[in-house]
Amino acid sequence: MVVVAGRFGLARDRRAAGFPAPLNRVYQYQLGVIDRLHRDCGLAGDGDAVARLAQLGEELKAAIDADSASYNEVMKAYKLPKESAERARAITAGLKLATDVPLGVAERVAEVSRIAAGLKPITSPGMISDLTTGMALAKAALESALANVEVNLEAIKPETPEDGAFISLTRKRAAELKA
Repeated sequence: MVVVAGRFGLARDRRAAGFPAPLNRVYQYQLGVIDRLHRDCGLAGDGDAVARLAQLGEELKAAIDADSASYNEVMKAYKLPKESAERARAITAGLKLATDVPLGVAERVAEVSRIAAGLKPITSPGMISDLTTGMALAKAALESALANVEVNLEAIKPETPEDGAFISLTRKRAAELKA
């Protein structure tokens, strides 16, 4: 995947601590595909889709920093004294944030996949393999993000009805993305 991204001059790894590598590759690859869609494929007629992919790319880029920040919040909470009354609440809050970030990523890469599938019929034959690769990377990123969501949900020890509701709602949203 690095070679593919490198083809577009994007082989630098921008991943933050804990950020799923497949998602980073989707972001990198997506930038290259968007560039080629504009330059080589004459998809200016579907500017809405290309513009949305660009916007999603920026949102995924921002998710790298958000993921790192959420990880830092969880680690900060775990460093609180074990006898501290605020430790459990801080851990739960950090884990909720650390769950929301990859869930948002999953929602975005699912949209990337849908848009790419919609572009397939109007894409030049030379770009089909690029779109297919982008869709495969989006699928890998989706699975990776949802695995991250599940790991974080399992770590949450619900202490309030709101915690339980958060877990239930998040699992429901994740299940919808898997379908």
